[in-house]
Amino acid sequence: MASIDKTYTNSFKEYKEYSDWVKSKTYTFNYGKKTLVVNISNWLYEWEEEDFTCERPIMNTPTWLDKYLYDNCPCKFVRNRLEEVYPKNYLSKIKLGEISEGLEQNRKVVIKNTNRTTLPLTNKGLNHTAWWIQENNTNNFDYSDELDAWVYREDYFPSFTNTMHSKTIKAMVRRLRKMYLPKGLEFRLIGRYIGEEFIIKIK
Repeated sequence: MASIDKTYTNSFKEYKEYSDWVKSKTYTFNYGKKTLVVNISNWLYEWEEEDFTCERPIMNTPTWLDKYLYDNCPCKFVRNRLEEVYPKNYLSKIKLGEISEGLEQNRKVVIKNTNRTTLPLTNKGLNHTAWWIQENNTNNFDYSDELDAWVYREDYFPSFTNTMHSKTIKAMVRRLRKMYLPKGLEFRLIGRYIGEEFIIKIK
C-alpha cells in the first residue's frame, strides 16, 4: 500500500509540538550485517510561525516512516492523519526492516541475451559507462543506495529509486550475491547503446 503522502496542519502550535519531538529521533535498520541509522527529522519541512496563515504540509513520508510514527509519535494530529488514510489495523501489522522468508544471499547470478540483444556483453560496457540495472518481472523490489541493496517493498526498508548502477559486470555480480533476493527474480541490464541489453536471472 502507498504511503499517506503529506501531513498538513494550519496550527503553528501543532507544528512546533511535532518538530520539537522529532528532532532527536532516529531509527536503525539492520540488513544482514549492514546497519543504517535514519534521522526521522530528515522528512520535516521547515516553517516559521508567520507562515501559518493557511494549512501547510509539514512532512512527506514513506510507508515505513508512517509505521514508525504510528508506533511512536505522541502528536494527536499526526495519529489522526494516519488513521484517516490507512485501513484499520493496517499499520499495526507492519514490521519494519525484517527480511522476508525466501530471500537469501549468495544466489547464483546468470546473464542471458534477450530478443533486444544485438551487441556483445563486455565487463565495462562498450562505452565504458555505468551499467543500469532495473527490476524486470515483479515490480516488488526497489533499490536502496544507503544499503546498496535491492529491497523487497513489503519488508519496509528505505529506498528511493528503481535503478542500480555498476561500473562493471564483475562488481555487479559481487554486489547482487551479497543481497537478500528470491529465486526467479529478474533484472534488465542496460548499457549505453541500443542493443546492449540483457536479462539477469537470480537462481
